[in-house]
Amino acid sequence: VWKVGGRVAEVGEAAGDPIAQWIFIPCTGDMEAGRFILMTGWASSPSRGTSFGNFFAVGAGNKVMEVWGASATCESRNLYTVEELHNTIEQ
Repeated sequence: VWKVGGRVAEVGEAAGDPIAQWIFIPCTGDMEAGRFILMTGWASSPSRGTSFGNFFAVGAGNKVMEVWGASATCESRNLYTVEELHNTIEQ
């Protein structure tokens, strides 16, 4: 999964598309391989659309998906909109 994240970053950088990624891994319960959530964020909805087009339609993400297939089996793939309610963490 970390290789996937690294390759996604490379695709975004090559396209000049700023993105961010987070991985959520359980620290309790079933610790079976493949149990994680990978979240990607974009600065705006238009940026997300451009990124999806480049990644899937143009084929920039083809090599990423090869690694993804070895990393995970997806029982479901869901898209969510996340809205930041507050953030007092300085960067």
